[in-house]
Amino acid sequence: MKGFGKMPLVGMAVVTRRSQTLGFAVVRRFMSTPTGNVEHKPMGYLPKKQGMYDPTMEKDNCGVGMIANLRKDESHRIVKNALQVLERMAHRGGCGCEVNTGDGSGILVTVPHTFYAAEMKKQGVELPGRGEYGTGLVFFSQKQALRDKCVKVVEEWCEKKGFTVLGWRSVPTDNSTIGPSALACEPVVQQLFVAPKTKMEPTMLDTELMILRRLFERDIAEKFAKEGETDFYPCTLSSRTIVYKGMLTPEQVREYFVDLKNESFETYLALVHSRFSTNTFPSWNRAQPMRMLCHNGEINTLKGNKNWMSARESVIESPKLGKARTQDMLPVIDKAQSDSGSYDNVLEFLYHGSDRSLAECMLMMIPEPWQNDGTISQERKDFYRFYSNVMEPWDGPAMIAFTNGDVIGATLDRNGLRPSRYYVTDKDGSGKAEEVILASEVGCLQDVISVPSIIERGRLRPGQIFMVDLVKGELVRDNELKKQIAGNAPYKEWSNKMITMDKVLESAPKIPEDERQMRATNRLLTAHGYTSEALDTIVTPMGATGKEALGSMGNDAPLACLSLKPRLLYEYFKQLFAQVTNPPVDPLRESLVMSLRLPLGPEGNLLAKNGEQSTRIELDYPLLGLDEMYALKHLNYQGYTCKTIDCTIPYPDAAKPPTKADFMKELERIETEAAQAVRDGFKLICLSDEKVGPTRAPIDSLLAVGCVHQFLIKQKLRTLVGLMLESGSAHQVHHYALLFGMGADAVCPYLCYHALFKARDEGRLGMKYTDAELTTRVKSAFDYGVRKVMAKMGISTMQSYHGAQIFEALGIHSEVMDRAFTGTPSRIGGIDFDIVLQDTLRYHHLAFPKDPEATGYVASYTAASRFAYAKDGMFDDGENKFSLPNLGDFHYRDGGELHYNAPEQMALLQEAARKNSREAYERYKMISHELVKGVTLRGQLTFDTSKVTPCSVDEVEPVSEIVKRFTTGAMSMGSISKETHESLGIAMNKLGAKSNTGEGGEEPSRLIDPVRSSAIKQIASGRFGVTSNYLTNAIQLQIKMAQGAKPGEGGELPGFKVSVDIGKMRHSTPGVGLISPPPHHD
Repeated sequence: MKGFGKMPLVGMAVVTRRSQTLGFAVVRRFMSTPTGNVEHKPMGYLPKKQGMYDPTMEKDNCGVGMIANLRKDESHRIVKNALQVLERMAHRGGCGCEVNTGDGSGILVTVPHTFYAAEMKKQGVELPGRGEYGTGLVFFSQKQALRDKCVKVVEEWCEKKGFTVLGWRSVPTDNSTIGPSALACEPVVQQLFVAPKTKMEPTMLDTELMILRRLFERDIAEKFAKEGETDFYPCTLSSRTIVYKGMLTPEQVREYFVDLKNESFETYLALVHSRFSTNTFPSWNRAQPMRMLCHNGEINTLKGNKNWMSARESVIESPKLGKARTQDMLPVIDKAQSDSGSYDNVLEFLYHGSDRSLAECMLMMIPEPWQNDGTISQERKDFYRFYSNVMEPWDGPAMIAFTNGDVIGATLDRNGLRPSRYYVTDKDGSGKAEEVILASEVGCLQDVISVPSIIERGRLRPGQIFMVDLVKGELVRDNELKKQIAGNAPYKEWSNKMITMDKVLESAPKIPEDERQMRATNRLLTAHGYTSEALDTIVTPMGATGKEALGSMGNDAPLACLSLKPRLLYEYFKQLFAQVTNPPVDPLRESLVMSLRLPLGPEGNLLAKNGEQSTRIELDYPLLGLDEMYALKHLNYQGYTCKTIDCTIPYPDAAKPPTKADFMKELERIETEAAQAVRDGFKLICLSDEKVGPTRAPIDSLLAVGCVHQFLIKQKLRTLVGLMLESGSAHQVHHYALLFGMGADAVCPYLCYHALFKARDEGRLGMKYTDAELTTRVKSAFDYGVRKVMAKMGISTMQSYHGAQIFEALGIHSEVMDRAFTGTPSRIGGIDFDIVLQDTLRYHHLAFPKDPEATGYVASYTAASRFAYAKDGMFDDGENKFSLPNLGDFHYRDGGELHYNAPEQMALLQEAARKNSREAYERYKMISHELVKGVTLRGQLTFDTSKVTPCSVDEVEPVSEIVKRFTTGAMSMGSISKETHESLGIAMNKLGAKSNTGEGGEEPSRLIDPVRSSAIKQIASGRFGVTSNYLTNAIQLQIKMAQGAKPGEGGELPGFKVSVDIGKMRHSTPGVGLISPPPHHD
């Protein structure tokens, strides 16, 4: 069978354009093994990357609880109460197909010295005094030989670093209640006791213990990974706290760890956690609590956060530990960890490596929404503004409880999308705070506390932090704590050192007037991938309205990987969106928490705390105008200079087009020049394709940004420079979102501006806007459009979105992904560098054809004249007039792009309906099937019937019964006509099937008419058309958890589609557009 996109179709493989094929694989959640014959697997077992599964996408979402006694009175009661809180949050955790195998649960407590001293005395070991030694649980392999190797490495590192191994203790466990899958990867649990050979101050002892743990943990991973043996995980190593956890259900924790039932096992604080591994696999080492925290939520920007941390490692040095000791803590993030584990790695690194308090580290990583909040004091804004130069936020819905043994607390993300409630209790009616209990739910606190003892109830609000200082024995409230932290350094003085764009424009030379008056020619626009449709439907409306252009009813053109037309690399990427446990943000109603601010320029030392980190350029909008781009390229101010790197490929000889080898050589040149520029002291790099002309073709802007960004990360140079892009191809919101998401710090779409200036001069915008006004309108469209894109994934700040790679590639080969977009999913393979080059040259040939006779092309059209000056309304002289191509991307065009809804197909459908023609329907069906093959991935699949035994038709249900299970798609009235909407309801009711109203509701007269009423009533928000009458007349209710076409933005109906009938039905105003919020807001 023949496939589309110049590729053969093979079996059940997914076929992508002109390159690699890769079949689907089905990954089962748990691979159950009968209890009687358990095949042991590593405790951190995850399947290898296969088919649609990738272990790097592991996420979790959970329930959290904490209890603390303000007077540090230790008791076993706190352990029992904490475990009860954990057990009452069992529904917040997850389990697999076996009810006795959990996703992970655990408890963190202070080191129960009295209990351990008695236990170790049984082994003849006398422990030092409380807080003078370190201990922690360690997960080992079931294989004795590997266990012995690991123990040897641990003990060797202890000796090297000045610690004495006091002894090992076998932690008593009872695995009689755990399921087969947990049993299959159950580790041997040992407890390590070490003491420093010279006495240390408690805080420094914990720091040295953390470094020791990182050293032997990393050494073992490197030594035994080659042998395929990585079955080793130290839960903690601390003088203050210890963690008991595993691949357990909440109810199994106290049964599995026998220690927890001993009455002499006492603590004055406890953190508990029940894990739900979101659409991923559980394991023993990913259970929580981690070393310093419990996390309920998801870090949406994880990939970018990890990349930035890796890039910073070359310039990190701890002021209190020195360079050598800092190197002992690197790399900061363990690649095998989940998002929660990665956050924990960074938190303990910041805390132990700097002079910051634990609460200050938390506020660095999860700041409140300070940029647009007029209620926040200036001191706090100065604090956050300073730290926005130091590191990006870890963004996403999160409630994090944290402790170091001296303080315990919790913080909530800026959107407040995770519940967190607390009680403060007294003792004997004294009215004085005695204990604090916080949890994800109030219900889990029943029986843990008596109601009369409660002296305060409360909840964390968005961006708030709540802390208990156990040294002072007091609660520290949000405002008080932030005031303390914001006042501990001259943040106002430091933040005022930031360089604003106004200062840049004052300090740099102005753009020459002749360059300002340049206008884009159609040839140059064509070379950069513009078409007449793109200009008319995307670019021009953006200038006319200041908003992103809207389309409706989807896109029936082929995926880029299936198209036979040239495509820009942007078109191969799809934006990811928030899913069930991870709600989107409403960019309209939650604009307060969103910010596009982005600092530009080198970062300072992450662990230092001084004003040198403030000398960065502050961009309120990272989409730059022409004046701003020129100023930055020619800047010489406070050490800032810029290196411009040419991102074009030579094409001097029409008979010798560039080859893949030439293309790879140019990419390597760009990467090398960028790295050398950083080493030469340039603080800014500008990737520019301005030299495009008849003898130079552009290198795809997205590819150039991705290659340089990833190369500099690998060279540990990325945080030493600001990466700017001067792009001719970028002209819509999706392009801008991709460029920032893949690592660009600032973008100037110079050709988009010039195209709008030209459209204005030709009178196609309706008004004579100035250049500055058009620039502002493009920025306005960028502002609103990119906010919507970020909101889809629940991300609030551009600084977090920047470099986070919140995309999925559809049809790109691994050779491209690994080099330019490392870590971004591309599950089906696809185009390689050769095809990327071919598409670039196809656009170039359209713009600068090599056959002058056929096109009227004049060879004297040189790079120097790529812009023609605006004179007398003429932009190309007579001999160089040239029309933009129309490839038929949006509208059907004969000889243009393929479309699923083709004219012949529609004509046949109408003929079949009007004449009841079976022949017309069969032809319609045949054409539809062929079109699907050219447009969608599912069209590339065929059924493999070679090993199938046919069954008798008599064994199959009759058609009349099968169709009763059919449902229509959810299509609102407005997206389709009133007549079509009603016809679908009538047709499905006749079949006994179900039609779906869509979120737009249904006319009141249809609600009570069994012939015309839709069985399924959809609710996307509690706003438009959702009434009690609507709800009570439903056979089935369907509630949207996230919007389909535009997740996070909500279903959007343009104003011109809101007719009088629709306005009445939706209880809204005719002519005014409707945008539903993300459903969780109602």
